[in-house]
Amino acid sequence: MTRGTSTEEGGRSDGATDSWFGPPPPCSHDSGRPATACCTACGLAFGSSRLGAAEDGRAYCVDCAWEADIALPSRHRDPRCEPALRNGIVRGIEGILFRPAWLFAQPSPRRIGAALGLGLGCTTAGYAFWLGWLMLLNAEWVRQQLDDAGVDPGQGLWVAWLALPILAILRVFGGALALHAGCLLAGGSGISFNDSLRAFSLASAAMLLCVVPSVGAFLAILWWSWIVLAWMRSRFSFGLGRTMVALIPSVVVLPLLGPAATFG
Repeated sequence: MTRGTSTEEGGRSDGATDSWFGPPPPCSHDSGRPATACCTACGLAFGSSRLGAAEDGRAYCVDCAWEADIALPSRHRDPRCEPALRNGIVRGIEGILFRPAWLFAQPSPRRIGAALGLGLGCTTAGYAFWLGWLMLLNAEWVRQQLDDAGVDPGQGLWVAWLALPILAILRVFGGALALHAGCLLAGGSGISFNDSLRAFSLASAAMLLCVVPSVGAFLAILWWSWIVLAWMRSRFSFGLGRTMVALIPSVVVLPLLGPAATFG
């Protein structure tokens, strides 16, 4: 949502956007109205259309109220100011799979760091599962490939295990760059790389499903697609055509950043 630079009272009321995170999608109800009060949670100033009084009598902006699950008067719940996926059955599934605020709320260093740690950890674990199953189910084939390459099997496998964190870093950051480029290619605006990095990192938790061979990789694809598509829909309201365009860089790049199977 649109937020400006600091005022003397500690809020923001001039309508500018925070350059650190990049300009968020404009809200149809901001309209340049003067700020009337400051949000209790974030301390930023908002107009009456973006600020509401909760049951405890304190004022909250719609973003902080949503993140903290604080009920505001119904006039502050216009769907044009909220992600479309917060409705019906989809919102219920969304709440089961992950905490919505981590994916759809404005990024912060704490949220980005937590999501990045989750993504790197799950990706490393997913690669470990993939390599473990490969060695268990196709041990002879792996040894033959190493012999053909002139590499000692024992030494080659140790190097492969030690390289997993490096592969995870390349995959998360490379995949986030591809996702970011795809969104820009499809006409998405008002997005920073930090936002794309957080969304891709959260989606990378799907790599944990690679603990189950074959079926796990298929489920990981569905999980990754669900989170990324939900994020795109909430940020840009892409239609089917633009969504497919936005996914092209990811489809091209991700197979190059890991094993032969894109998700394990």
